[in-house]
Amino acid sequence: MAGVIAASGDRPDLAAAASPVWAGMAMGAGPFALGALADGFGTHTAFLIVPALVAVAVGGVLSARTRA
Repeated sequence: MAGVIAASGDRPDLAAAASPVWAGMAMGAGPFALGALADGFGTHTAFLIVPALVAVAVGGVLSARTRA
């Protein structure tokens, strides 16, 4: 949350409001995404794909960070 507020410029109130909304949407969509992967690739393969997707997400966050 602190990173979102720091990157928000002059709208920390908007950043503080949007952050939990997007986090909740991610937590709600995660099981559905895992189910779709399991339907398409099988349960074992879907659970093996999850760490790769987490690594891609972390890489995206790190590459999108603004440097102070």
